[in-house]
Amino acid sequence: MNKQKMLAIIGFAAIIPALTLVVLGLSGLEVTNFFDSPFVILGGLATALAINIFSVASVNTNLEADNFTGSVTVRWKDGLMNLGVIVLGLGLLATIVLYLFLENFQPR
Repeated sequence: MNKQKMLAIIGFAAIIPALTLVVLGLSGLEVTNFFDSPFVILGGLATALAINIFSVASVNTNLEADNFTGSVTVRWKDGLMNLGVIVLGLGLLATIVLYLFLENFQPR
């Protein structure tokens, strides 16, 4: 098994608490105490996103005659599983942030 697939599997395993929280929350079922900790949920999301983004993306910067240029390169060929974990993680993060906003927003 190559490194990209291993990082994708680790990332998916780290996303499981957030995925469980969102699925159980949307279906109206009770969330277990293990998944009640923000450190487990947000830490897993941050870990999964970080290891998968760094495995498929690279940043190049250059300074030429007072001009700072930069580029971000994403490798598609070997990192489709990693990109799937990134998209799933960003979707879960957006769902959690939207829930926090709607739950705590009070119109004036």
